[in-house]
Amino acid sequence: MSNSGYTTPAAPGYLVKVLFVNGSPAWVRPVPLTFAVTDGTWYHVETKVAGGTITTSINGTVVDTTTDATYARGRVGFREAGPESALFDNVKVTTADGKVVLTDDFSGNLEAWKAPNAGGSPAFAGLDIYDEPSPDRFETLAHLVRIMRELDPNALPYINLLPSNDQNYVRQFVDVVKPVLLSYDRYPLMADGTDDPGYFLNWKIVREEGLRAGLPTWIFIQTGAYGNRRQPTAAELLWQVNVSLAYGAKGIQYFTYWTPDPARGEGFQPALITVDGKRTDRYDAAKNINVYWLAPVGRELKPLVSESVTHAHDDPLPAGATAWTPDEVVTSVTGDAVVLGRFVDAERSGTRWLLIANRSHSERCVSQVELDPATVGKVARFDPRTGTYVSQDRLRLTANLDAGAAVLYRLQPAAR
Repeated sequence: MSNSGYTTPAAPGYLVKVLFVNGSPAWVRPVPLTFAVTDGTWYHVETKVAGGTITTSINGTVVDTTTDATYARGRVGFREAGPESALFDNVKVTTADGKVVLTDDFSGNLEAWKAPNAGGSPAFAGLDIYDEPSPDRFETLAHLVRIMRELDPNALPYINLLPSNDQNYVRQFVDVVKPVLLSYDRYPLMADGTDDPGYFLNWKIVREEGLRAGLPTWIFIQTGAYGNRRQPTAAELLWQVNVSLAYGAKGIQYFTYWTPDPARGEGFQPALITVDGKRTDRYDAAKNINVYWLAPVGRELKPLVSESVTHAHDDPLPAGATAWTPDEVVTSVTGDAVVLGRFVDAERSGTRWLLIANRSHSERCVSQVELDPATVGKVARFDPRTGTYVSQDRLRLTANLDAGAAVLYRLQPAAR
């Protein structure tokens, strides 16, 4: 049942019927109801199948009869997608002569049910449980995550958070839902040519909560214009990726890949793929970033732990950003503004990695970084073309970076 998507004053609720063939909807037919479908209300739904006739009743009243003989047999199950949200209980399946073949009040385990797997497709990673939940959804989401992990421990129960500069929101989500990762979206490129002033504060909060809970952090990259957001350049796509890597991101996602239908509203302009399926210049830009930079650099950074992230010569310092100060690794930073992301391996072997990202997405930068010889012995620059590290002769690094670009160094400890 649905109370959104198909709404008119005369029909406050709908039963939406869908026929899936090979995993894709062959037809979708909304059936207007004479009553509203109210959030938080339980309904008794009964479906009777006799040959090709399917009769649906709600609370004892027949609301629809459909004739369709596409499938002569099949399983029972439940489906939610997109904004749909429902709970199910007291399931009972009987044959025509009244024999009970399945009953479940969900007071025990879920051994009677099979986990969804997209028909066994190798591309299936898990389920998109919810996008941008409010805190009043957290308890329900925690229950859904537990169910999914019980059904299939290898399937990802994916939830994406609202953009928020409220650390309590992110912390409550982590503590209540107990997710397997921490994903959120924040689109920083504003239509007036400025950047979202809360972008780095949001990243600071997500990074801190991810480290506290030992969760990988994921983010969405803005790929198109909509509402009060502008169309990104190739450099601005790369800038979002590299700033996110500096803040410890382990997952990079793009919003949006396929441009939403205009009927959705919000004024979406072409993203990576247009509404009619054509590639834009940003598709090629994202492809180049993914293949020639993100894939090789991501393999290096993925197993590492974010140790620190600081901004050097970033004036004025954005909200949430930490200004760079000399420490036992980096003693001096001169030149243009950069973001310094520092990483260690899980064993804390003493080897560190330093990602130097251009703070600007519109201008080149040149920055000199001095390393402390008492801490750092050998330095090697990562070459994404070959996937190898190239030794550097000096502990003074010069990062000459295009707009939005970054460079990765491996810092091996000095001999003791």
